[in-house]
Amino acid sequence: MLKKITNNSFIIIILLSMMSCSINESPTTTSESKNSQNQDNIIEPLNTKNIENSNNIITSNKAGIWVQGESTINVDPDIVKINIGIETEDKTTQLALNKSSMYIDKIIKYLQSIEIEDKDIQTTNFSIYPIYEYPEIISPGKSTRTQTLVGYRVNNSLSVIIRNIDSTGNIIDGVTNEGKNAIRINNISFSRENTDEFIDKLRNQAVENASLKAKQYALYAQVELGKLVYLSEPSISTAISSTEMYGMRAMSSPSISTPIEEGQLEFKLKIEVGYTIKD
Repeated sequence: MLKKITNNSFIIIILLSMMSCSINESPTTTSESKNSQNQDNIIEPLNTKNIENSNNIITSNKAGIWVQGESTINVDPDIVKINIGIETEDKTTQLALNKSSMYIDKIIKYLQSIEIEDKDIQTTNFSIYPIYEYPEIISPGKSTRTQTLVGYRVNNSLSVIIRNIDSTGNIIDGVTNEGKNAIRINNISFSRENTDEFIDKLRNQAVENASLKAKQYALYAQVELGKLVYLSEPSISTAISSTEMYGMRAMSSPSISTPIEEGQLEFKLKIEVGYTIKD
């Protein structure tokens, strides 16, 4: 009887030990589980630096009053640039090239004879192209076209700066006489060699225009204009006058002296400025 009680007591002790272990392990497992779950739910701090640099986010860099200043000046051109082209064709590249070289040589000698300096004469294009024809070949029941090489075309272009604008028409007539039917006047443009003398005035007018606009906006918005904090000059543009375009068209008209009207050049400047608003 004592042996049986002892065995039962031993079994009870083992069961109690197992329950104790289970109870001790359970809080730990639960705690680890909660920690793991909390880690999964953690939201990392927002990286405001990346947001500020994003192109899709509007920052406060342009706080204040921002306007564009504009100015325009019309000036007389002092140089004209013409692009003279020679186009020749022949059965072989050498023959076509010889013709082109002959005409170009005559034109350059003519320009030098009227005191156009070498620095104002520049080759801007040279090219050789094959010329193909597509004759129709008729045979019984069908008609076909075959590509046939018939010769070569040579294009040679010179850019010439003329500093005496009044002589432009006579010079065009002269190079046309030298180049005969091979001559091509591809382009003519008037410009100003030195712009420093009026660019300062252009900038001054643009700043005054921007300042006036900013003061008007401050008045209309009932705020007090602060100091200038930003000024940018993207570019200066030049507009071709309508008179100049007429001169380009008139150039192709047959006459004793080709009429050229240079008109005026219109220089435009736009700037962007930013002002603060006083508190």
